[in-house]
Amino acid sequence: MPGFAAECRTRCTVPECVPATTCRPDPAAPGTDCQICHRDHCDGTASVWHTC
Repeated sequence: MPGFAAECRTRCTVPECVPATTCRPDPAAPGTDCQICHRDHCDGTASVWHTC
């Protein structure tokens, strides 16, 4: 079923969405370069991580 994967990708993603990462200063670590980053994967999932 070669068309199945393409149909799923179309159905499971938001067409206008472009995967993006946004970072902001970590309020728990003032005075440092530590950041909290959020990645929107455009498939209904996201990742969040601290840089330090």
